[in-house]
Amino acid sequence: MARLLTTGFELNDLAGNKEFFFVGSTPTGSINSTTKNTGTYSYRNNPSAAVQSVTISFGTNTDKTIYGRFWYYATTLPANNTLVSFVADSAGTTIMMRFRGTGAGLKVMNGPNTQVGSDIALTTGTWYCIEFKVLSHASTGTIDVKLDGSSVVSVTGQNTNGADPRTLAFGTGAAVTHDYYIDDVAVNTTSGSNNNSWTGMGKVICLRPNATGDNADWTRGGSDSGANWSQQDEVTPDDATDYVESVTLNQIDDYNCGASGIGASDTVSVVHVGCRIANNTGDGITAYQLRLKKEASGTVTASTATIHNKTTWVTNGPSTTAFNPYPITADLDPDGAAWSTSKLDAMQIGIKLTVVGTFKIRSSALWAMVDYTPVVGGSAAGPLISGKLVNRSALLGRLVA
Repeated sequence: MARLLTTGFELNDLAGNKEFFFVGSTPTGSINSTTKNTGTYSYRNNPSAAVQSVTISFGTNTDKTIYGRFWYYATTLPANNTLVSFVADSAGTTIMMRFRGTGAGLKVMNGPNTQVGSDIALTTGTWYCIEFKVLSHASTGTIDVKLDGSSVVSVTGQNTNGADPRTLAFGTGAAVTHDYYIDDVAVNTTSGSNNNSWTGMGKVICLRPNATGDNADWTRGGSDSGANWSQQDEVTPDDATDYVESVTLNQIDDYNCGASGIGASDTVSVVHVGCRIANNTGDGITAYQLRLKKEASGTVTASTATIHNKTTWVTNGPSTTAFNPYPITADLDPDGAAWSTSKLDAMQIGIKLTVVGTFKIRSSALWAMVDYTPVVGGSAAGPLISGKLVNRSALLGRLVA
């Protein structure tokens, strides 16, 4: 699939590799539940007193062109030349492009750290959608940047270092004056038939189990919450505290999820199904699949059967040392049609044991990470003012002020 990364920091975990896999040093900064663009959480970076950063992997990627997005909100704008974000190789060290501060917004830098294009003027207290495209090449690279959907930088013939883009970082290498929030991050490549270009002004929500679906075969383990679905709905995932487990061939658990809350005319770009998974001992045989339905008794999209031969809890398994992509990345619903709000609200996610060994597969959390784009001018996105899409919460704050 062309979508490599989708995160809204919705699992409320920064350093535990639960929602995303980080490279390099342990992430610093914090998950914040007060100031966010969409959903429940965002990432806050406030390096005024100490260095703070996170470098997020989007896995094995040899496509030299990527399209990325993040939403940015500053309470204190970055001083001139303050590092804010960059795209890099798998180690996070060979950099293709950077965003740095100007004192009044952001500027865009190429691989050798030379500014390209004009400064991007921003103000505090407003969520901005920053989209970027970078073609990685030693001399003929390109960099394009959009602000709230409009082009602000477009350059060619750049040194963007030629490495494979595999990480996206936020933060700085020094304690500097800056305080900002990041939310609703996405990365596309050019492959596939969907999500192969600009991400658009998408937003990210996380849907979790809230009721029993078509099947409830697995056994509850750890603390018993009284239902299989409620062993799987925690934020942050609690791993060994409560879970479901199985060693019986073809046993299935399916779960209904909470309502999406998005507008009926909004466009759903992708639905990922993810999990926290472990084996009670590890036998190299027992395998599972994740499942996705658009409705009860509907067509099933199933992931590849996966063996998790470790007692260590990981996200989307089986590697404990590298990025694990989402087992299911669904640009379309299981019947091959576009997603809609009604389908999301009727959707079920689940897990099935497909190969039996000696030991049990355990799952402590299942979720659906959804990227959607609000309709312009509609209730979900907020109104248009002077041709610019305005974040509804930011507008309300201005009106109240």
